[in-house]
Amino acid sequence: SIMFVLPAFVGDICAQRSQHISAMLVPDEIAHFDARAYPRAVTAEVWDRFGENLIAALKDEHDGFRSAAMRLVIQYGRHVDVSDARFDLVRIYREHENPRMRRMAVVAIGASGNDWAIDFLRRSLEFEQSKTIWHTMLAVIAAHDASDGPQRGDPVKVGGSRPRAGGGVSAE
Repeated sequence: SIMFVLPAFVGDICAQRSQHISAMLVPDEIAHFDARAYPRAVTAEVWDRFGENLIAALKDEHDGFRSAAMRLVIQYGRHVDVSDARFDLVRIYREHENPRMRRMAVVAIGASGNDWAIDFLRRSLEFEQSKTIWHTMLAVIAAHDASDGPQRGDPVKVGGSRPRAGGGVSAE
């Protein structure tokens, strides 16, 4: 059976981090459950609480904690509203020294579906120097635009330039 164990993993991190944050975690009764046996086991109230806890985790300064929270946003993004953490996700994308954390922040922004953060990625395309992150940004923007309908297939909004080796982007 499929087991959801990531929330419990985040609980372990929280317990090590501080008692305050660990008190905000998802209740034990949903920390582990069989998704096929209980497809509607998680109520809207629990998802709201879980989203609030993810926002608190994304605002934390500990990289491991933020990384775990971004993974959960990527996995459960369609169930939770983390729009209050949009600036934190953008800050991780822009300022983090680890390219893997930056890339995960881009994917988490896409999973959050926040229009402002997606638009920020769109405007940042021409300045991104990492080819891998640039391609990830294109994929996130294209997926977002495809789900929005009116912007579907708009090549101007998706971008048309690639990163150069010397920095910046070329108009190729």
